[in-house]
Amino acid sequence: MEKLSASYLNKKGKFYVLIGRHTFSSAVMNAVRIKRNTNAILIGQPTSGNINGYGEVRGFELPKSKIIVAYSTKYWENWKGKKGPLKPDTSVEYSIKNYVEGKDEALSQVYKNAKEHSN
Repeated sequence: MEKLSASYLNKKGKFYVLIGRHTFSSAVMNAVRIKRNTNAILIGQPTSGNINGYGEVRGFELPKSKIIVAYSTKYWENWKGKKGPLKPDTSVEYSIKNYVEGKDEALSQVYKNAKEHSN
């Protein structure tokens, strides 16, 4: 994180991070650290994982049914006082039409933001 924060990329309007429904677990932790320690602009949709939550999953098998039981062993407080998912700075709505046409709304938003910041 120190190298990223000191990087030439760490300028408002030059550094973008895409987040969304597939961002969870350690990826949320990384996105929170980036949000808190850099000038990154988060683009996309709220994460499916919460900013703070339980992790370090362990498991065991029930002897008769053979069902695997998973449980968390640690609470991760990544941003004190924050609740719920990490929200983007710029929200993006996806459509099936654009998906079929191979258009990525989040990436389009990055290009749009970069163009606005270059002027």
